Amino acid sequence: GKQGNGAFQCLLTHRFIAVARAAKQNLTETGIPADRVTVIVNGSDPLREVSAEEVQALRERLGIPADSFVVGICARLEACKDHDTFLRAAKLCLLRDPTLRFLVVGKGQREAELRHLAGTLGIEPPVIFTGFAPDPAPYFRLFSVNVNCSVGTETSCLAISEGYSAGLPAIVSDFGGNPDMVENGKTGFVVPMKNPAAFAEKILLLRDDPELLRSMSENARVRYRQKYTASGMTRALEAVYEELIQKDQVRIRTRRL
Repeated sequence: GKQGNGAFQCLLTHRFIAVARAAKQNLTETGIPADRVTVIVNGSDPLREVSAEEVQALRERLGIPADSFVVGICARLEACKDHDTFLRAAKLCLLRDPTLRFLVVGKGQREAELRHLAGTLGIEPPVIFTGFAPDPAPYFRLFSVNVNCSVGTETSCLAISEGYSAGLPAIVSDFGGNPDMVENGKTGFVVPMKNPAAFAEKILLLRDDPELLRSMSENARVRYRQKYTASGMTRALEAVYEELIQKDQVRIRTRRL
């Protein structure tokens, strides 16, 4: 079925755009030639600036002390995002430091199930479910570190790039496009998926090493500007179209000759 779909797509398409190397691999596995696939990673606008007063108001509403180290995950509450690992990592961290706070930003079909798991693990109220956030910027400004535990359908995660724009290091699973987005040890850490202990270890490492956290924060901002802006993605897409137009013009001239 995949091979048939790939062959059909090749008849209709001059060039394929993949938003991650992992997505390119998915395409080539259907038989699409690798030289017809261009990788252009998702870009995003930077998170808007948020005033200190707005951040403080949100902190007070959520009951987060001013000196808390806050670990956040911003993703729909679905199985592919593996919030179970996030919650189990939170449990391990809280055994070491009960002052930590964990924010789960988003909604989805598994919300009731995940709330039940948090209750079973005994990690409420340090773990806070915020629900859907139409404007996630204030929540990101509360984060000390940004987490992605995905085990499915992850190419180039916008939550990671948006977090980078705010200087947030990322701790991510080694699935899909995550390893390409995070420079391990420089802009964050890549750990084995479905491994709460590995996530907890890196969370606690950044909590215990403010200088490493500061360095990774600076590196995250640089990487965002270099690779993940919406304007950069637009320029890359324009270049593909210009190349195809130029090739078409060459073919037309050749036929006329």
